[in-house]
Amino acid sequence: MSPLLYGLRLWLVLFTFVNFTFIMAFYAWDRVLVDKMNADVPDGEKMPIVYVWDDYAVITSSVVLFVSNAYSVFGKKPLVQNRFPRAFLMLIPKLFLLGYQLHVMHGLVRASNEYGMNQFSCSFWSEELVTVYGMRLAYFFLLLFTGFFTVVEMFVPLIKGPAYPPKDAHY
Repeated sequence: MSPLLYGLRLWLVLFTFVNFTFIMAFYAWDRVLVDKMNADVPDGEKMPIVYVWDDYAVITSSVVLFVSNAYSVFGKKPLVQNRFPRAFLMLIPKLFLLGYQLHVMHGLVRASNEYGMNQFSCSFWSEELVTVYGMRLAYFFLLLFTGFFTVVEMFVPLIKGPAYPPKDAHY
């Protein structure tokens, strides 16, 4: 693997690991917050934890990106030999992650304009929810940054050439 691509993929493993950690922390904190809110509520009125398709898809694509990028750096042999099928297979979770986060950010900006409140500020939240809201914003921006970075990583081998030298270069 070329040194440029190796260094880029090392950084990508770091970013996808941080992204994966933030996702797990965000959903764990969400669970703790809902359990805390439901502590004093009677059984019939408790608020359920509801995850929709995009929550599961973000978690799944983040796990796939972390594992595949870690294997591309630390694995002994590439799973997909040709760079074009690998780029196509990796394009699916990368573009989903990026497209979903751009949609969420557009919704936050649109809501800021419609309601006149800055959605990127924690000032209108209660004191105990400021940490959760800050983690939510970090989660959104980290997913967006990871999505852009992974798409850039996908185009580097396509532009620069194969990640691995040809077999006749080995002695």
